[in-house]
Amino acid sequence: MEQYLLELIRENNRVILPDFGAFIISRDAGATVLFNNFLTFNDGLVINYLSDKEGIESDEASKRVAEFVGKIKQELDENGEYTLQKIGSFIKDQNGILRFTQDPAITDLISEDQAENEKSPEDSGLLDLDSDDEVSNLIEEETAIPMKEEVKASVDKDKSLLNLEERSVKSEATKSKTIREPQPVKSQGSKGNTPVERRSDSDRGGRNWLVILLIILIPLALLLFYFLFVKDKEAPKKSEVPVATQDADTLTTNAVTDSAALKLQEEEMLQKQAEAQKKEMEAKQTVAKGPRHHIIVGGFQSRANADKLVQQLKQKGYNDAFVFQQKNLFMVSAASYKSLNEARQAQEMFLQKERLENWILTRR
Repeated sequence: MEQYLLELIRENNRVILPDFGAFIISRDAGATVLFNNFLTFNDGLVINYLSDKEGIESDEASKRVAEFVGKIKQELDENGEYTLQKIGSFIKDQNGILRFTQDPAITDLISEDQAENEKSPEDSGLLDLDSDDEVSNLIEEETAIPMKEEVKASVDKDKSLLNLEERSVKSEATKSKTIREPQPVKSQGSKGNTPVERRSDSDRGGRNWLVILLIILIPLALLLFYFLFVKDKEAPKKSEVPVATQDADTLTTNAVTDSAALKLQEEEMLQKQAEAQKKEMEAKQTVAKGPRHHIIVGGFQSRANADKLVQQLKQKGYNDAFVFQQKNLFMVSAASYKSLNEARQAQEMFLQKERLENWILTRR
C-alpha cells in the first residue's frame, strides 16, 4: 500500500488518504510534500488506483484502505509515531496534533520525474505531403460525379415545384376575378335602361336619432359646466375655520400616538437586552457544564463579528452555535461533543458541506 501511495504522489499534485489526511505536492522550487489533516474526504483516487492495480472491486479496495488507515492511527495512538517508506514520518504530540516530516528520498524521485517530463520527444519523421495531396485529389474526383448528379436532380425537382405553384396561383387569381366582378343592377324605366338611386328609410331614421341625441346632450353639458366651475366660485369661505381646528386635533392625536410608540419601542429594546443577557448566561453555563470538544469556526476580537457568524450558522440550521470568550478572543462554536471521534466527524462534515476551516478546541 505504501508503494501505491508513493506512485500516486509521484504522478499527482494531491493525494487524499480517506479518513486520515491529504498529501500536497509542490513542484515550484524543488519537490516539497506537505500534509493537511483537514482534507480527509474520499475523492476516489486511492481506491480506484488500488482496484486497478490489484484487479479487485471498489468495495474490497475501500476496505483495504480503511484497514491501512486504522493501522496508522493505532500506531500513532500507541507509539506516537509512524513512518511511510520513502514518503515521510508522522509524529503525534500530546495535544493530538500530527506533524509530518518528508523523506529526502521522495524529493529526488519527484525531481527525476519532473526532469523526464520536461524532455521533448524526438521527431518520428516528416510527413509525406505529396502523397496526402494525391489522396485528397482522388477523393475530390470520386465525390464530384455523384454530387453533380444530385444537384441536377434537385434542380429538376425545384423546377417542377415552381411550375405547380405558378399554375395554382393563376387558377386562384381567375377565381377571385370571377367572384369580385360586380354585376350592374338596371331598373326598367319608361325612357330606357338607366340606374335609379333610391334613398332608404334607414338613412332618414339615422339623422333623426342624431338630432335627438344633440338635444339631450346640450343641457347635460351645461349642467356639468355649472357644477364644476360656477358653483365652486360662489361657495362661501366659511369652511376654512373648521378645517384648521381639525388640523389641530389631528396634530394632538399624532403627538399622543408618537409618544406611545416611543414607549413601546423602549420597552421592546429593554426586553431584547434582557433576553440577550439571559442567552449569554445560558451560553456560559453550557460552556461550563457542556461537552469538552468544540468545533471552532472562528475567533474574533470583536463580539459583534462573532454574533454575526452565530446568526449565519443558526439560519443554516446549526441551532447549537454560540459564542464564548477564550482569553482575549471571542470563539464561535458551531457544535460541541463529548467524544473526540464525534467531534472529528463533525469537523470533516463542516469542511465538506460548509467549506469552513475549523479546528477542535478541548476545554478541560
